[in-house]
Amino acid sequence: TAVMIGVMILSGSFAEEKEKGTLDNIRISPATDGEILLSKGISGTLLVMLISSIMLILNRVELSWQAAIGCGVLLLLGAISFTTIGLLIGLFAKTQSAARAISTIIYFPLIFPALAADLSRIARNLAAVLPSFYLYRGLRETLQYQAPLSAVRTDILALAIFSLILALATFLGYKRSLHQDS
Repeated sequence: TAVMIGVMILSGSFAEEKEKGTLDNIRISPATDGEILLSKGISGTLLVMLISSIMLILNRVELSWQAAIGCGVLLLLGAISFTTIGLLIGLFAKTQSAARAISTIIYFPLIFPALAADLSRIARNLAAVLPSFYLYRGLRETLQYQAPLSAVRTDILALAIFSLILALATFLGYKRSLHQDS
């Protein structure tokens, strides 16, 4: 869900704002470009967190307090990672339909290796370069095995690094797209 919302939904909505000129109207407001991008990222992250929380509640997931903290941190960092990927796609796609097509193509390689990582060493090595692998592995540990925060620290660290790199790439991509539009 985090991957789908972050990558597929946000990329299309951001590209739509560019396509329809809404983003240009926002850019003439007193908000700085950094604030505009940060608000898009925060709203996407909050949407992923809200939907994930609703899914946990509807599935009546009960967690120890340590597992709940680990789950929350993993979901937050995953939400940031996938929101930034969606924003990057939306930044460089010319139209909403192009953004949706690109995100559909990117969605499968983000999900499949993480799910297949337990099947072979090749799949695990491939999956290890994707944030979805660390989100899936960490969530499996916290949700299925009630693992404490210390047991998922590697997954949290990896997702934090992905979040930082992807957020920086999104900011630089946004700055680059502003110069191209000028």
